[in-house]
Amino acid sequence: MRPSRPVAPFNRRLLEVSAVRSIGAYRGVSVVDESAPVANPGQFHMLALEEGWGGESDDRPWLARAISFLSNDEDGSFEFLIDSIGPGTRLLSEVAPGQRIWLAGPFGNGFQPVSDGRHPVLVGGGIGAAPIIALAQALDRQGQDYTSVFGFRTSAHSAVAADLPDSVVATDDGSCGIKGNVVEALTGLALDKASLYACGPPAMLQAIVEFSRLRDLPCQVALESPMACGFGACFGCAVQTSAGIVRLCVDGPVLDASLFEGVDLRTAAGA
Repeated sequence: MRPSRPVAPFNRRLLEVSAVRSIGAYRGVSVVDESAPVANPGQFHMLALEEGWGGESDDRPWLARAISFLSNDEDGSFEFLIDSIGPGTRLLSEVAPGQRIWLAGPFGNGFQPVSDGRHPVLVGGGIGAAPIIALAQALDRQGQDYTSVFGFRTSAHSAVAADLPDSVVATDDGSCGIKGNVVEALTGLALDKASLYACGPPAMLQAIVEFSRLRDLPCQVALESPMACGFGACFGCAVQTSAGIVRLCVDGPVLDASLFEGVDLRTAAGA
């Protein structure tokens, strides 16, 4: 069954950057959006600078970038986690307090509530740690216990998990936590009553989907994909599922793992 499609807000807001901080290899950019609709962990926003936002030889501005929030509060405060991997994210990572950015959203489907009697096990990889940490904070506010597991390339990337000190951390080079990946970290945990919530690169999510299937565990995955519009118009974020092609910006980003029966997440994007 295809997921529901929330109605995306069409307005965008021009907001002042209230704070910026370095978080290891990443940057945290904060704004206060007092008119923001309620945002759920796993949803995303489209961000662009007010001034100097790209421009090719014909000076046309770049498209906004889809960014996940690391935290949010009832007063409309949001912190976005930026990984400077291209010209747009580099400019967003270089903003200073007092500058203004365009923000639209929240878009898409976030994580669904925890099933009764299940223990949430949160799994984040790389920049995909952002919605997982936001989910952990939401569970903290609800008084819900959970287990968190993260995988990173290096200790510099793992700094984002410092706000969850009880997390199990794995790094590719062994510079922080255990040397290995998140599946190896999960293997040593008691998971009989677990429900998995994951976000990270395609190879990690593929491994998590297979892990959950072998152990018959409920699992939700938040997929990462380049997005051009956020409204489902461009089909740039289309992915293949067992129910057909879906658009991550309106059908996802969070999808049930059962939709990827017989589908390889490492090649599903760009369908």
